[in-house]
Amino acid sequence: MSKKRGAPKKAANERKASVTQIRLQPSEKEGFAEAAQLAGLSLSAWMRERLRIAAKKELEQFGKTAVFLRT
Repeated sequence: MSKKRGAPKKAANERKASVTQIRLQPSEKEGFAEAAQLAGLSLSAWMRERLRIAAKKELEQFGKTAVFLRT
């Protein structure tokens, strides 16, 4: 029996189910990609992390809690 290739499947609650497209200037994408690499993250993980930080900060200014922080 041969081993399966690739990463193990994630649990349903760990999978990303939504895709958002964003248009960038090539220089913006290059800068984001460089920052992600320096942080040791993939570009999408870096963008997701930074957007979560920005959303949390902005929502807190209006007394709101980000949906992704609610339990």
